[in-house]
Amino acid sequence: MQIYSKIKKQVERRDSEAKILRYGKQKHIIIPEWALKLPTFIDEVIKEEKNQMLTEMISKRLFEGKTDKTVMSELPISESTYYRYKQKFEEKIYQLYIELGYVTREEILRTKITE
Repeated sequence: MQIYSKIKKQVERRDSEAKILRYGKQKHIIIPEWALKLPTFIDEVIKEEKNQMLTEMISKRLFEGKTDKTVMSELPISESTYYRYKQKFEEKIYQLYIELGYVTREEILRTKITE
């Protein structure tokens, strides 16, 4: 999700790779097939969630590429609420990938709760 705003156009065009500037260096990114579902998942979540604050938060973070700190400063939202919404949003996206069979049991168990 961190680089989505930088590869959004390539994902929407269904390209298999992208070049981005990250930390001042040019990076070549291979876009896996599963990542091509991300725009659809984001749109579906936004349509189902009727909370305008969440919609703005997602838009600013993922579509405009703003940092968490910037988004929090632009919206009337506390830091804890922002990160709670962000975590729930990411979990919902992850659940959609699970539902389609893109995530294995081993991958789920490998994900550390404390990290």
